[in-house]
Amino acid sequence: MVGQSVTHTDFGRGSVVEVKQREKYTPIIEICFPDCGVSHKFNSDSFKNDWFADLEIPSALLENFSAWRTKWEADRAIAREREQSFAKGKAAFESLAARYKIPVGKVITREGPTFLAEIILTIDEGSQLTDDQLRSLESASDCANVTATYLYRQYRRSADPWQLVRACKYLRMAGQPENAVKISAKINEGFISDTKAHSALHTTVGGAYKDLNDIVRAKQCANQAIALAPQSYHPHNLMGAILYGEGDAEKGNEHFEKAVALGSSSRAQDAEIRKVLEKATPENRNAIVEFLVTKDAARYGWAKVFAD
Repeated sequence: MVGQSVTHTDFGRGSVVEVKQREKYTPIIEICFPDCGVSHKFNSDSFKNDWFADLEIPSALLENFSAWRTKWEADRAIAREREQSFAKGKAAFESLAARYKIPVGKVITREGPTFLAEIILTIDEGSQLTDDQLRSLESASDCANVTATYLYRQYRRSADPWQLVRACKYLRMAGQPENAVKISAKINEGFISDTKAHSALHTTVGGAYKDLNDIVRAKQCANQAIALAPQSYHPHNLMGAILYGEGDAEKGNEHFEKAVALGSSSRAQDAEIRKVLEKATPENRNAIVEFLVTKDAARYGWAKVFAD
């Protein structure tokens, strides 16, 4: 290409003076424009975007250039098609995203609808997701509300209490504990024959009440959950977190130790304690940190960052 003549739409007639190869990138082409008395450097995008009105191609490169140009024109036609499709479908997907309270970028991009769009459309139609689709939905960020909606509909369809438990869990993750309380209040607990599921429901609803700072009801739920499933560690972790939040770390620790004896991991308890410390008053926070460090300075060293 060196020495070949070109015509730029702004700089006029010029000639290629250097083509600099770049590893993993398109070459940089330097062109001198005598009328302007300057040289400018361009990449292939400049040629793709019609900045040049004329370009001489050596006969040895003509076949390759023609193939490149044909492919580029085909790619540009596809891009235009995608742009038109995007513009046409954007409004519908914006409405879908708004209805399920998720960012529109989760369901449509410049490349078209996302995998999540197909999942949400399936839910919107009232159809059932495949196991793979449900796993994808559960792992998608900012989609806890959608997951909760689907699981609650599954509960309404099957009356499986575990679906309701999971729906409440995802509502809490979505920052909607009030909705977890609301949907659980609609059920007749007498119809739940599975005591483990019944206990799990009281536990997750108790967690929702804790999120809402309704400690009285949170404790009631925790106690009911313990009574229903004495061998489950989840309600003990809930009660431990509630008592820590009230500033009674000693009694809260008794429930945490009971949870460990029943099979809970210390990591789950640490996560609950962190949540409590993040919301606690300065006085309670300092008391909790002092209790933890006195109990086991090595394990709870992380808690010192919360002390004032």
